[in-house]
Amino acid sequence: MTRRLISVFITACATVPLVFASALAQASNAISINNATPTTTLQGMASSATCAIAAIEKPQYTVEITEDSDRRFRIKGDSETSLLLINSQGKRFCIQTDNFSNGEAELTGRWTRGTYKVFVGSRNAAKPSYTLLVSPLN
Repeated sequence: MTRRLISVFITACATVPLVFASALAQASNAISINNATPTTTLQGMASSATCAIAAIEKPQYTVEITEDSDRRFRIKGDSETSLLLINSQGKRFCIQTDNFSNGEAELTGRWTRGTYKVFVGSRNAAKPSYTLLVSPLN
């Protein structure tokens, strides 16, 4: 009886990574930005992750900032869309839209040179579309 239970357990566990791996198989786009880069517009469908759990998924984008620059990351989605950026040191920058912002929010500031993983998620099960604008501050 014990052998049969162990066999069933091992068989069940063996399928878990395959399901998890397929959930992570999202396209990741690499983008390079310097001080001369104009506004970049990115569009897609939000994942089902929020800022709290998005880092376990593959980012929708990887942004390489080649020189320190003043930038605005503006997300436009529904009232439950979140934008998470994680720099190469693991620091997180997160913003959540809401009903008062009409589905828009932004992270603005001086971004240091480095690689940023970008996650767009939503608590909405319908996985709404979004537009992400990465623009210089003038």
